[in-house]
Amino acid sequence: MQDRIAHYERNEILEILKKQKFSLLIDESTAISVTQILAIVVRFFDEQLHSVKDALLDAIVVENGSYQGLYDAVKSTLTKENVSMSNILGFASDNSSTMMGNKSGFHKLLGNDIPIVFTIGCVCHSFALCSSHAVKVLLLYLDSFLKDLTSCFSRSTKRQNDFNMIQSVVGTKENKIPKLSQIDGWCLKM
Repeated sequence: MQDRIAHYERNEILEILKKQKFSLLIDESTAISVTQILAIVVRFFDEQLHSVKDALLDAIVVENGSYQGLYDAVKSTLTKENVSMSNILGFASDNSSTMMGNKSGFHKLLGNDIPIVFTIGCVCHSFALCSSHAVKVLLLYLDSFLKDLTSCFSRSTKRQNDFNMIQSVVGTKENKIPKLSQIDGWCLKM
């Protein structure tokens, strides 16, 4: 019974995709058994419900996980169901080079076939890449800052006294300024 309902739902979605524009969301994943599975999700406007709807169109096993293999698998799936590729209005996926490569990626092949397609990468992946890069830069900056700070205070008795006075005003226990060799690469080891 579950298979019949799923088959009915899928056919209903395919009929909608044959008649109107839709967006394509895909993601490839490798299962524990080293099988590559491509999830094909579509986003379209459901005229009966008057709302945008996301639906899993298919989850297919792919033999070739390259951008060309994934593109051929999606194109074959849509063509087999008589859904025109020209109905694709938007494309979304993770930011891997397989999906979003400008010279050789799924989105490049899709753009060759459908020049007006709107492409967007995953915001979560973009944030992860940005924050990863930012942490590397900040750690280098922090390491340099600590070395400069140590050098500044350790070379002057007056500044060391000022440092001790600041600690007593703030109410912290008196800490000694570490030697440069003690902080060398400290941030990078975090």
